[in-house]
Amino acid sequence: IVPNGVDLGYWQRDWSGLGAGEIVFTGAMGYGPNVDAAVRLARHILPLVRTVLPDAHLSIVGRDPAPAVSALGSLPGVTVTGSVPDVRPYLAAAAVFVAPLRFGAGIQNKLLEAMAMGVPSVVSTLAADGLRTADGATPPVEVADDDEATAAAVVAALRRAATDPTHDAEARAYVERHFSWDRSGRDLAALIEAARAD
Repeated sequence: IVPNGVDLGYWQRDWSGLGAGEIVFTGAMGYGPNVDAAVRLARHILPLVRTVLPDAHLSIVGRDPAPAVSALGSLPGVTVTGSVPDVRPYLAAAAVFVAPLRFGAGIQNKLLEAMAMGVPSVVSTLAADGLRTADGATPPVEVADDDEATAAAVVAALRRAATDPTHDAEARAYVERHFSWDRSGRDLAALIEAARAD
């Protein structure tokens, strides 16, 4: 199997520090699993975070937000952007990327993009599992599944970024090793050559 990849030349930051107090979730916001995750994040997880860090802010970034997602923009500390010309500035401004996905399957490109830009990530087991490799490598992300554990991990990430805004170089390196288009292209070319040789 040749995995999806990301364009590492495009998905990179200017290597400035992480943002302060900013949580981000990106994706197509009309897609069922993303709608569920966005609603859960804004209505259940963020309030827990804001009881500890009242200035924490969530940006939900992505095209075609479903009505349930658009409605989240009226909540305290939540911005719903809808379609934007470039997602990268939102990732670059974030302290943490959060993807509390409960259903859906496979590689989460939005998580790969965040990791490629060095954004620390808090994700569900489902989201993390898609980035495990055939040889057993596991992504350098914080995994949490219930609302309380996810909120605690987000608070910890926000506090770390406030004292040390260094981007997550390990996340970037993981994508470089396992999920770059260059690597996937080489693997595909090798499979084609092997098939031709047969």
